[in-house]
Amino acid sequence: EKPEVTLTVQGKQIKFLCDSGASRTVVNPEDPLSKPIKITDPETGKSRPCQVVLSYVCPCYPLGRDMMQSLGIATVPTAKGLKALRMTSCLVIQDETPIHYWY
Repeated sequence: EKPEVTLTVQGKQIKFLCDSGASRTVVNPEDPLSKPIKITDPETGKSRPCQVVLSYVCPCYPLGRDMMQSLGIATVPTAKGLKALRMTSCLVIQDETPIHYWY
C-alpha cells in the first residue's frame, strides 16, 4: 500500500505520493498552472496556496511536508505499508524520553 492522496490543483485532480522526506511539493510544469498555485483536498475542503517545485523528470507527484502539514495529512504505518490519513487532531506527550505523537 502506498501513502497516496488525490488532491485538486488548479481544478485538476492529481494523485500525490505523500513523502515525509520531501520538504516541498513537486508538480509537472506541463500541467496547466497559474500563479499562485492553489491545492485543495476534496475530502476535507481545505484549500491552501502553495509554492511548488516544477520538474519534467520526476516520475510521480511527491506531496512534501509543506502541504502535508498545511492540509492535515500524515503518513502512518500499517501491516501493508504506509497509509495517508487526514488528521483532525494530534496529541503530543513529552517527558524525559523522546517525544511521542498519537493521531
